[in-house]
Amino acid sequence: YTNRLFFELKYAKNKKYRLEHCSGLEQMLINFPLSRDHVEKLIEIIFCMKPKYFYVNNELTPWAYLLEHLLIKAAEFEIIISDESLSNLCEIIYKLDKADYILTQVNKQLYNYFVKSKTEISGILFDKFSELFLSLCTSKHWYEEFCVFLMKILGQELTELPQVITIERAIILIASVAFEKKYFKHILSSRYSEILIAICTQPTPSWLADLAKIVQPYISHKTCDKVCKDINKLSDQVAISKDSLLLIKEIFYKSQQNPLLLYLLNHWLTESSQKSDHNQSEAICQTFSSVASSVENLNHLQKLESDVSKYLILYGMKIPSAAMLDHLKFYVKTSQINSPPSHILELIWSHTRFINIFVETTDIKISLLLLIMELFKMDKSLVKESYLPLFLSAYQASLKESDQIILEILQLFESCGVNMNICKPYLWGESAIEHYAIEQGPKPAKGHPTLTLDHLNMDMVKNTITNFPLNRKLEGTCLVEFENVYDPAFILPVLHQVLTPEANIKINPWRAFHCGAMALTLASLGSNCSEIRAAACLVIEKIHSRNNKKKDSLVWYHFIEAIRQGLAEFDESNKVPKVSCIVSTFLARASLIIYDPTHYLYRQIQNFICARPAMNLKTIPALLEVFHSTEEHYRLYQQWILEVIRDGIRESSDLQLAFKCNVLKFLLVFHSSCLSNREIKVLIEEIIAKCLKYADKESHFLINNYSIIPWLESIGKSSFILEQLPQKLTSQFKSLIAYVCRGFKKIELDDGNETEKQNYYPEVWISKKTMSV
Repeated sequence: YTNRLFFELKYAKNKKYRLEHCSGLEQMLINFPLSRDHVEKLIEIIFCMKPKYFYVNNELTPWAYLLEHLLIKAAEFEIIISDESLSNLCEIIYKLDKADYILTQVNKQLYNYFVKSKTEISGILFDKFSELFLSLCTSKHWYEEFCVFLMKILGQELTELPQVITIERAIILIASVAFEKKYFKHILSSRYSEILIAICTQPTPSWLADLAKIVQPYISHKTCDKVCKDINKLSDQVAISKDSLLLIKEIFYKSQQNPLLLYLLNHWLTESSQKSDHNQSEAICQTFSSVASSVENLNHLQKLESDVSKYLILYGMKIPSAAMLDHLKFYVKTSQINSPPSHILELIWSHTRFINIFVETTDIKISLLLLIMELFKMDKSLVKESYLPLFLSAYQASLKESDQIILEILQLFESCGVNMNICKPYLWGESAIEHYAIEQGPKPAKGHPTLTLDHLNMDMVKNTITNFPLNRKLEGTCLVEFENVYDPAFILPVLHQVLTPEANIKINPWRAFHCGAMALTLASLGSNCSEIRAAACLVIEKIHSRNNKKKDSLVWYHFIEAIRQGLAEFDESNKVPKVSCIVSTFLARASLIIYDPTHYLYRQIQNFICARPAMNLKTIPALLEVFHSTEEHYRLYQQWILEVIRDGIRESSDLQLAFKCNVLKFLLVFHSSCLSNREIKVLIEEIIAKCLKYADKESHFLINNYSIIPWLESIGKSSFILEQLPQKLTSQFKSLIAYVCRGFKKIELDDGNETEKQNYYPEVWISKKTMSV
């Protein structure tokens, strides 16, 4: 049937039928799909037909649908259409477009074919498509995707766009290309009045966002000054939207009139708040925030009216809108508000969504916390101890941005002389809500200090050991890669207070090991912040002072004593010693083992600890003893120590320790031996990948001195390592990297001409030498 369909189409073409009564062609092509050979032959036949066969009685004939179908199949079969056929197709589209027929699908499929095929647009083909492009620019129907594509391919060689092209189309085309042409500036300057009308048109045209992208390179300072002047005059007529404000912001920035724009934004916000137009208000607040950050002198700034402040709190928390709360925070921070801070804070506490926002983890919570903190800083008399349970209930003790802000607020409370002891024992999150009973009153319930230790989540403890925030400081905030970890800036001071001796309250040191508190403390010894390490040492001292030499606690006591003696061996005059992250990870995980006699590694770790009065913390502890163990579960031992090494390699100093202990040398050999199973091989590959990603990112020592690339080729491609291979290397190694990564990913090389770049239209080239015929 497919052959018969092909024959009938060929016959209809030869007989010059227009197929105006053949309504079932589309379904027939679906039921009887054409083969590659059929498609190639039909392209040669159909694309060469005269345009008059593609329409009749002001309607497109089925031949037009066949054009679309053949283009789809050509892309599917990766058929290279000849220049002659493409040139004829160009002529068909040109004639049909001139006759005002809608060719959306044909143009879309032609665009898709060009993107997917390796087609060189040159010679007569270049001229044909240039003619088609100029025609489509002024066509009754707008084919944006296809025209943008042609602009990228042909625009650099064009001397100008058609004079009658609409401002919308011209801006979309100009904004789509990276090159610059002189006629771009002329188009924009000559259409000034149309741009101003568009800014005052409701709803605002979407192309204003494209115009904003090209303000800096193509609109002159003189034109920008004129626009600023007219917008100031017509401020009540400006249509406020995200697109119009984006354009206005760029124009005022180029004209260096940002202070005037801040005045106008303040005026527009007052009007939108009176109309309760929340979308406009949010767009204004977002624009105001970005503009204000670039203005140095804000003395001229008008004060925010009380009604506007109330509106921003009411709807900023109701919608919710972080931009509205950030706007209010800016005015509070600059002391440019008419409302007293106590009044604003009361509006926040009394809002119906306050508790819901506080227990969530969203952007609105972050903005609300920042606003509250600025209010406290503005008027420190608002800081009261009764608020402590509220903030602890919203706190998760993690490194999420909202939690870091809450910790700053708690530290602010402490600096203001608030008695933090009323909340002892410290709890946070949902447990704090119940314990402090914040809905019933500010007075927290009393409890044993061990409640804090029991509140630690073991999964989060283990995650903190694996992804410890090395650059976290005891005060302030920081950017972290992993947020779902305990914040040492909070946990360590809390542990210190919990373990501080109190009358008639005794805490068994076993609890510090069992709950993971000791593990968190030992993991902190690898921190880059000396204050964090000092706090960890104080906690260790507290646990050590509570640890007696009873028979049931000898192992714990000896473990702590061996660590203390090991730290004392560091030659760090007047400094808190820093151990490698590999060592701190080992100590933390070992502390989770020695309280559990049922653990498969308990005896091995116990023997290692008891055999040493002082632990050597300048090397990887128990590396050879654990890895080369002859015990029944030696595979588990190997996996455990390899996981310690993998998770502990974070910095170049950790890699240097691994070199010092010959870890990488024997791991590379062990990977290739028959003694390693699949799990061990994967762990070794992950260790190498971790080295490349973090510790060896700059020096490439593994590639230069350890022959990682030949080793990687010999063991078979490992996705863990291939993903972390550096993209930029010297010419000495770039060919090796490209070879070993063949079929996996593209490598960007240092040589400018050899850099592989993936463009939006990667497979289309222009041969400038063959543009003219």
